[in-house]
Amino acid sequence: MELFVRIREIWSTVKGEYEALRSIIGPVRLGKTELLMLFFRKAIYDVRLSYQTSSLGVRSVVLGLVILGGLLLLDNVTGRFSVVRRRGVPVLKQPEGARRWDYQGMLEEGRRKYPNSPYIIAQSGYDYVVYPSSCFDQVKRLPMSKASLLDFETHVFFQGWRFLGSDSSILHKMIATDLSRALPESTPTRQKHTARGVQAVLGPCPEWKSILLYKTIQEVVARTSAATFMAPDLAENSWWLGAAQLFPMMTLLAVFVCHRTPRFARPVVAFIVFFPAWCIYWVMEMMLYPMVKRDISNFNAATRKGNAEKETGPVSTGNLPITEWLMARYSPADRKVRQIARDFISLAFESIPATSATIYFILSELSCRPELVNELREEVSQLLVDGQVPANSLGELKKMDSVMRESARINPFSYLGLYRRLSQPVKLPIGPELPAGTMICVDVHHINTSQALWESPLEFDPMHFLKLRQHPGQESRHQFTSLGADSPGFGDGPQACPGRFYASNSIKVFLCHFLMNYEIQLDPKAAKPKRNSMSNGSFSPDMFARIRVRARKPQL
Repeated sequence: MELFVRIREIWSTVKGEYEALRSIIGPVRLGKTELLMLFFRKAIYDVRLSYQTSSLGVRSVVLGLVILGGLLLLDNVTGRFSVVRRRGVPVLKQPEGARRWDYQGMLEEGRRKYPNSPYIIAQSGYDYVVYPSSCFDQVKRLPMSKASLLDFETHVFFQGWRFLGSDSSILHKMIATDLSRALPESTPTRQKHTARGVQAVLGPCPEWKSILLYKTIQEVVARTSAATFMAPDLAENSWWLGAAQLFPMMTLLAVFVCHRTPRFARPVVAFIVFFPAWCIYWVMEMMLYPMVKRDISNFNAATRKGNAEKETGPVSTGNLPITEWLMARYSPADRKVRQIARDFISLAFESIPATSATIYFILSELSCRPELVNELREEVSQLLVDGQVPANSLGELKKMDSVMRESARINPFSYLGLYRRLSQPVKLPIGPELPAGTMICVDVHHINTSQALWESPLEFDPMHFLKLRQHPGQESRHQFTSLGADSPGFGDGPQACPGRFYASNSIKVFLCHFLMNYEIQLDPKAAKPKRNSMSNGSFSPDMFARIRVRARKPQL
């Protein structure tokens, strides 16, 4: 309060002195420029005098405001003269009248202005060099040593902190190879885990029950993930389930806050806003410690007996021996309890939100299409054996796979894809050479909405990809897990998502159980659950969207 009173006093004094000075010096006939210079010198002298005679608290606040203003100005100026901009890459301005975070409008404007060249979208203090959709194959082929997704996530999301953005190559190799190979054998047990998870979360629902769609799905996925990857008792542990679901949300909240902070302050702010996520991480690590320590001890004992190869196969219970697979890939020096626990937490962080959001979007489409639900049930019922889909028969659910792929096309996770941070200068066929440190990506919005690729690209056609697979020579293409320039959802190239086969298997297991045992519909007068735009061009589910579910009556 004292500061504002003092500022008002200074302003009144300066204003009065200016008027007095003007009347006194008027006869001298000074020009306006000379008069202003004289006034500014007098004002600077008065401000210095007032500053020196003020209290220590007022002087500290004034000095802090001056420094903060200078840093903000420097931050803004340096952003406008980045190396990339000096290379001649144009900056795309947000279309006039566009709403906040309207990436669809920006990308359509970018395609209109720069159809065959890259341009910059400035967001949260970063310059993203956006390449047109035609450059998808060129960007995906860039080796990790030159253009890294991991470096992008570490730099942009975690502000350089080695949080979960550390080297995870061993984990990803395990997911892409060991986990993918073991999925058929583990599917029967995972079906049981899913059934128990759905029952535990929904409870009895003989009549229509309104549920929060995303929250319900996420808890089921968290339970299934814990029971399959870790230990069945974790699937019933409320502390673990709460932490596994809260950890990604707190991490994303910290990322959001950092992106709303001036760049010069982010290293300090990141330490503060990531602290709650760190605390949850430590809790999860402590809960995993006894299990991981036991598994490592068993692996070492089996190794000494020459039994390691046998131990690294799927165990008879159907649970996946993640610890053994990781231990077999790490060198002896890296076989640490903390490293394996970190991999488990990373696995939960990467799989639970993505799988939950994908199922959310699929059920959003199915909730307003009862005839499609019946069609999928008919497909599943033809494969059932003793109430379960045989492990090797999930691939025969071609209608379901088509619905999943079409939902991913209509409801993508982001308008942009193939995010990379350059560690070396790169020159693509179009655009200038970009220096190390540049963030690049590709416009995938115009892949999913391409008139050349799809008929009626803005309409949801559930059997779209089934019809494409019926063409000669296309039987194995256009699947949910397919990669390519017409399927940007999982990325592509050497840095494509390694868990896409696990995700496909998990989603199909969930849908088979859910659709065969429950009915779904929208709440009365409710619209289809929506998705929310984020500041980086991605989407998130509507956390408050609801649908109604009811247990199906036994079918005769």
